[in-house]
Amino acid sequence: MPAPPMVLLFGAGAAALLARKRFARAKAGAEG
Repeated sequence: MPAPPMVLLFGAGAAALLARKRFARAKAGAEG
């Protein structure tokens, strides 16, 4: 199992990517 710090960094990066995709999709849907 990876070290906790790496898990936290990976989790934060994945969450940021998901949030970015979600916000982009929401904006596109709301605008057109």
